[in-house]
Amino acid sequence: MKSDEQLTENNINPWVNKVMRQDLQFLMEKREQPLDLISNESGVPVGVLKQILGGNSLVADSTIYRFYTHFLEHAGVDFTSIRHEWIKSKYLKNKKEQDGVLNQKIESMIAASKTLQDIYLMTRLHPISREQVNQQYGDEGVFGLELLEQAEVIKKENDFYVAGETAISKSPQLLKILMEQLLATGLREQYLWNLEENSCFYGMEMVDEETYLEVLQILDETKLKVKNCLQKSSETKGTIPLFMIGAVDKYYGTLVGDKH
Repeated sequence: MKSDEQLTENNINPWVNKVMRQDLQFLMEKREQPLDLISNESGVPVGVLKQILGGNSLVADSTIYRFYTHFLEHAGVDFTSIRHEWIKSKYLKNKKEQDGVLNQKIESMIAASKTLQDIYLMTRLHPISREQVNQQYGDEGVFGLELLEQAEVIKKENDFYVAGETAISKSPQLLKILMEQLLATGLREQYLWNLEENSCFYGMEMVDEETYLEVLQILDETKLKVKNCLQKSSETKGTIPLFMIGAVDKYYGTLVGDKH
């Protein structure tokens, strides 16, 4: 079984996890912020914050990103240390470049609207016109274009809308919604009969903890390989609208009991 150090090696610096508990306690005690307020303003669920209070040091990088964006806005200069300055100048800066800016308002709107989901996903690959959106989605779609353009998530070029300069970080909730949307509308199941057209698979197996962690690591390594591959080809735009989805989790469906 892997150690805590191995489990946190994907974080930019694992020690960041270890100071989160005391920083969360500081917000609650010295700044008198209850958990539900911290959760609402940071976007980190109350359940995750309770895990941090309980000493869970295995939170994801996205959790650290959201928590410390909130923390540094409220802690004050009298409490911040050299480590906090490093988090601000290095960690948060890197995460913003990797994941995008935090905009919970836009995240929530996209999560709640299939129309915004469609527009957001389509503009990642193709230019779309106002007329096309109006024809397919009506006034709701046109209003959605204006909202996303105002947030700089999309931009207008030669009467068409394309992906904007601002990438947004995606909460786990929004990430799952977009993945489901991509799978539902993007996977061409008829082409699974052919070679070199597309590929998909699923697997379900009862495994031990070591095997489970190994599969998680394989997926993380695959993500890095794909990212490196795409970066190499980013200089020459192709014509194939590629999309990818990956997930590994512990399945606690209705067949085996309640979710854990």
